Formats: sequence, structure tokens, C-alpha cells
Amino acid sequence: MQITFVQEIKDLMVLDKERIALESHIDIDDEENFEELCKLVDEAYEVAVPKVCITKMKVRMGEKDDEVYLNDILFKSRILAANINESVDTYGIVCTCGVEIEKWAQKYRNDPLLAYFADAIMVEVLGNSVVYAMKYLSSLSDMSISHASPGSTRDFPLSNQVKLFEAIGNVTEKTGVYLTPEYLMKPLKSVSGVYFANDSDYSDCKLCTRMDCPRRREPYDDSMFSKFYS
Repeated sequence: MQITFVQEIKDLMVLDKERIALESHIDIDDEENFEELCKLVDEAYEVAVPKVCITKMKVRMGEKDDEVYLNDILFKSRILAANINESVDTYGIVCTCGVEIEKWAQKYRNDPLLAYFADAIMVEVLGNSVVYAMKYLSSLSDMSISHASPGSTRDFPLSNQVKLFEAIGNVTEKTGVYLTPEYLMKPLKSVSGVYFANDSDYSDCKLCTRMDCPRRREPYDDSMFSKFYS
């Protein structure tokens, strides 16, 4: 049976003004710009409704070593097949800043500085939903939580978004997030992935050869790359 958990986390949202300023390369001693940023953060608190959608996946292994079925949807990925099986708790997840704040940000699109601030605020709002999702999953398992996201590695290309949304079920209805013809999510400040509880210590970053990626969380691991791609 498919089990889906959907949560709006507006009441739990924390927007750290100083952290947003740091990420935006704004000095908090720059009173004029920092005040403008703070005004937008206050507005964001009023309008933002970040959301988390988590579906527990039924896992069935395929006949080949790169095949796994999630909620009866076939995925071809050596990464997934190597990290999950019928006994591993597996979830499909979509986290988003929410359509409400993306719509709000549009009113600043003609002011480059304010548009830049609004974008940074949306990233922070999205971060709240991701943190909530990870805490929720961690509460369900004593094992570490890893994930594979469509488009993060060549083994799991972005086109898998379509299958992932199908496996999760009614994503747009539940969260407002939809896919463009290029498989990008809208709102843009959204993330998705297959999350699994095991002790593999898997990370997409370890397989990513883009060494200058600004969002890299862990160093590239040549041995792991060889495991999946040699």
C-alpha cells in the first residue's frame, strides 16, 4: 500500500536574516542593503508556505543489475539497484519553497538587487523543507539517510523526474510542483529524490565530476565512481 505524507511547514519555518545576507554576499554593516533584505524576509514570512511530500516506496528488484521497481515503476540505475532492496526503507520525496513565495518574488523581477534577495530568500525557504524532511526520515530509522536525485549523476539522468513523480503520485496536486518539458521542476526552488535508509554512506557528490560545484557537500570519490561506471 502506498503511504504518502504531506506537510506544510509554514509554522516551523525559520529564516535567518544574517545567514541569507552572508549567502547573498551582503555585509550586515551595510545598513541600507541589509535593511532592504530584512524587509523582504519579513514579507516572506507572511507569504511562504514550504511543503514536503514523502511517499514510502514498495521496492522490487528487476532482472538486471541496474533495474529496480519503485511502486511498480521501473527505474534503470545501478546506483539505486546497488543501494536499495526489498528490506531497505525507501522513499520518494519532493520538497519545495512553495508556489506562493515564487509568485511573490515575481513582483521584484524588474529590480535586479531585490530579485537577487528574493531568490536567496526562496533558497532559505526551500532549505527549511529539506531539513524538515531529513529530520522526519531520521526519526523513522536508526540508519543514516542517503539519497539519489535525478540529474545529479549520469547513471540517474534528469528524465527520471517523470518516473519519480509517477511513483510518488499526484505530486502537483499535493504540492503545486510540476515538471516542464525539460524535466525541470517549477517552482524552481524545489528538490526531489529517492531517499533510502542504509549504512552505505552513498552521496551523489562523491560521483559528481564537476569539481567547482558551489553546492558540493562531499569530495569526489574516484573509487566510488569506478564502482558504478567502470
